Amino acid sequence: MNTRILILLIITLFVAVSPASASESLTWLETADSLYQEALLSSGTDREILAQRVAAIYEEAIFRGEYWNGYALYNLATAYHLSGDLGRAILNYRRAQQYIPGFSDLEANLTTALNQRIDKPEPGQKAEIMRALFFWHYLLGTATRRTVFVVSFVAVWVFLAFNSFRSSGVARTLAGVSLVISCIIGISVGSDYIQSVKKNRGVIVAKEIVARKGPGTGYSPAYEGGLHEGTEFKLLEHDRGWFRVRLIDGVECWLPEGSFDTY
Repeated sequence: MNTRILILLIITLFVAVSPASASESLTWLETADSLYQEALLSSGTDREILAQRVAAIYEEAIFRGEYWNGYALYNLATAYHLSGDLGRAILNYRRAQQYIPGFSDLEANLTTALNQRIDKPEPGQKAEIMRALFFWHYLLGTATRRTVFVVSFVAVWVFLAFNSFRSSGVARTLAGVSLVISCIIGISVGSDYIQSVKKNRGVIVAKEIVARKGPGTGYSPAYEGGLHEGTEFKLLEHDRGWFRVRLIDGVECWLPEGSFDTY
């Protein structure tokens, strides 16, 4: 598993902070990197403890809002992965994926983590069709799609302006194509925004929980043997500390509050 912390990529963010703040940030980054390298050379409980310390450093920095970016989230995820916290590793790989989709180390580590789960529900047919039809939505990051939207939207007016001065079938065709592209990409970017507000995607972070058929312990278990860390779902509704979710295989159940986190 290629999990070396990408310190240099994050240091580039320091240009926006004061010299004192940058020096302070560099100190904690050096500490995190040192602990991470030490963890790689360790094994067993020692490795887990060191990796947990690295994760705590990144959690604090991200919580302060100073380093909320794809690479910081990726580093946090790899630290959790190394510590054996599979649920929070997958959660933060997914968060990082929203910023740096297609990053090879991230995709490789996420695939490894998903394969290490106990529960491995298969996607339903509808989900597979949607992913095949809108593959570009998953391959391109939000920032890239925003850029494509702006460029295509501007291109519409450029071609229309050109056509107004000199009537051209080619210009009208290009304006139409640009309009279609801007509409499709605009819907894609809009869906990202809605999801970021709703945060209706989640990952179980508890080691094991009993999923229920209703919102309470009085309902019978939805799964024999329970659900385990790393299981992903879509959040549907909540009721007095219980949350109805739909797993990627289409099965719905209720999870207790505190057993998962969302992104």
